[in-house]
Amino acid sequence: MMLLCQLPLDPELPALSVNKIPSYVISRGKLVDELIARVNHYHIVRVNGTPASGKTVLMNLVVNKLLERYGQATPIHSLTGWDPKISKIGWAAHLEQETGVHGRSWINYRAYLLLDEAQQSYWDHEIWADFFKRIEPGTSPFIILFMSYGSPHRGFLGFGKEEHVQTLMVFAAEQQISLRPAEGVETHSLGPLPWRPVGLLLDEDEAMEVALYELVRNGVAISWAIASNILFRQPLKFFDYIKGYPFTRGLPSSRILQEHYTATVLKAAITCDGIYGSTFETKNEELKQALKGIWRNGWLHAERSDNDIRYIFASQIHRWYCHSLFTAPVPDNNLNFTTPLQLAIDTITHFQPYQLANAPRSMAVGGNLSPLEDQYQKEFYRCLFPILDGHLIMSPEFIIKTGPKGGTIDFLIAGKKWGLELLREHDRVVEHMRRFETGGQYYSMIQSGEMEQYIVLDFTNTAPKKPHPEHKGKLYHVVFSENYREVDIFDTSDLSVIKSFVLTEHTTPII
Repeated sequence: MMLLCQLPLDPELPALSVNKIPSYVISRGKLVDELIARVNHYHIVRVNGTPASGKTVLMNLVVNKLLERYGQATPIHSLTGWDPKISKIGWAAHLEQETGVHGRSWINYRAYLLLDEAQQSYWDHEIWADFFKRIEPGTSPFIILFMSYGSPHRGFLGFGKEEHVQTLMVFAAEQQISLRPAEGVETHSLGPLPWRPVGLLLDEDEAMEVALYELVRNGVAISWAIASNILFRQPLKFFDYIKGYPFTRGLPSSRILQEHYTATVLKAAITCDGIYGSTFETKNEELKQALKGIWRNGWLHAERSDNDIRYIFASQIHRWYCHSLFTAPVPDNNLNFTTPLQLAIDTITHFQPYQLANAPRSMAVGGNLSPLEDQYQKEFYRCLFPILDGHLIMSPEFIIKTGPKGGTIDFLIAGKKWGLELLREHDRVVEHMRRFETGGQYYSMIQSGEMEQYIVLDFTNTAPKKPHPEHKGKLYHVVFSENYREVDIFDTSDLSVIKSFVLTEHTTPII
């Protein structure tokens, strides 16, 4: 049985002091408490997120909470980065320089070690093999690793040169905190209460705390309709404006589009709202390397999904930004469509029936679960994006899901001045059509000349029963049958079928 002892601190090392947290940073109390609870049980955990996802702020919040709980009774050390120059003296001697305790003695040292930018230690397989891998419940130190990238299955599998992957370390699901709360974390082995699902991204209550802070600080409220209108009209200018802010650390630059394979992978991730690692098993080495580079730079984040790895954007805003990179000035004569209806029909012919028949359940705006809450829209976008490739501006509402209070149309083909609005199951048809009338939410786009033609597509499983001649040429019902394999498109003015076709399964049009 190992004897645990408290080693003395080097008196020449300054004691860790409370970090000064800016007033605009929320406390993240639930996340901080959960992270401390998990490291107290497992003794080593990792926080894995993209650049600028809040890891450093979280580390400072955790340090402050630990100091509040333990004061100087339990030593607390925080380090940033792991320079390759450390190899000259070794990891153990470096820890002694930074903490006053030799690395070989840390296994018996009851103290907290928080390492920011821990992905920089991937080259040092000795610290992983001789220290991190030996940490388990019952040992003395408590270690939290804050990483910008890393495999969700095994530490850093598949990254870097061969010598960087010699030591594989398995983290249990409960030992990891990622961008989004992990589902199905195991019950606490020492009690009846389960670990709480938490993530780096703000939950609804925390987001409201930020919004209320801004309203109180500025004293002036701005509606989502106004904000989204500004973003939707000039998204590239907006993202260019915020280039100097920390948010953009997790975003690629426009020059990355010059790399063909990188652009191809990003397009696939944008189109399908993420991509699976298994998709690349049969792809060429250039695509595999492009995915690795994107992941390493934090533009996509790896998370476990059943027996696969899914690469996703840090948030839907990140996805929207990458979409905007492809919204470049493109000659409109490249579009072989004369009407928005013709474009819509061609898009729908590329639908994959299984994407709708086996749609995952998603949370509706009102809190109710619906299998097709947004799957029609996802499939339409998946097929529309490669057809237009640079002509399309996507509404922030389509990404952020603001519900019926949104302020802009779903899709705008700016060069053609076409607008496309999508509905599901005859949902609020009259209300949506009024948005295009005088005083409606979309009327300003018509009045300014930004949108000259528009159509509304109602995706449904039931044929319409009542004609609406007042909406002739504007409203069409897309009716699916036979397990989403047969499609009939109805003109709402007289309920005539203007197009019928059969859908077939096919591979993704991007990769």
